[in-house]
Amino acid sequence: MKRLLPAAAIFGLLATLLVAAAPVAAQQQETTKEQDIRTLIEITGADSGGLQIGESITGQMVERLRSARPDFSQQHLEILTDETKKLVSEQLPLLMETIVSLYGERFTEEEIREMIAFFRTPTGKKMVSEQADLFAESVELGRSWGRAIVPVIRARIEERMQELGN
Repeated sequence: MKRLLPAAAIFGLLATLLVAAAPVAAQQQETTKEQDIRTLIEITGADSGGLQIGESITGQMVERLRSARPDFSQQHLEILTDETKKLVSEQLPLLMETIVSLYGERFTEEEIREMIAFFRTPTGKKMVSEQADLFAESVELGRSWGRAIVPVIRARIEERMQELGN
């Protein structure tokens, strides 16, 4: 009876390990996908976006603080800048995890690899190098367009309101 107990325990342990092996293999496959997503994020320059956002936030905070509190010393502003940069650096890995998860939900591993292949081509590299300027110019064009159509929208609304007698 003593020999059966250790054998049963070993059998139970082996069965548990075999059952646990399937999810581990799936996790390793997911890990490969996550690594590919990180590669994609890196080659597209999206990984520097968090730092740029942090710098933007810091600049805005400093400007607002200077306006609201002109008595703040340069030393105080340096502390604000330093602590903001530290916090952004500390929190950036969490943001990256969220972004990796977001990509993982929307794209298959094959699609991620196809995007990596594209962004490694000369055309893909050019798109990455032009993307920030294209985005900035598109935003400005959108603002200009919006400012141009606001008077037309107002006129149309006023005309329709007058038709209603309001």
